[in-house]
Amino acid sequence: MAPSKKKPSGHCWIEFGDNIVDVTATQFGLTKRVFLSVADDFRYQRVMKNDTALKAIEENWPDEQRPSTYKEDIVLIYKTMVDVVNVTKGMQNE
Repeated sequence: MAPSKKKPSGHCWIEFGDNIVDVTATQFGLTKRVFLSVADDFRYQRVMKNDTALKAIEENWPDEQRPSTYKEDIVLIYKTMVDVVNVTKGMQNE
């Protein structure tokens, strides 16, 4: 979770290993539905993570912005990322 102007609730994304998977970056003018970046991208300043971030989001964000609303989509993205990592590792081992 990244800070907004007054409190830490401005934006959230998924961190997967050394990568960031942002499924809501289109709100910032990006054209790709899913934006991928590296974990140390200066645009992503983490102030909360894991259960602390999820609890804050569930308590303070509108339903249409809560991860729980999009749980099936998030699970699918996660599974896809795991598959991509496994394929990439398999290719590196050949």
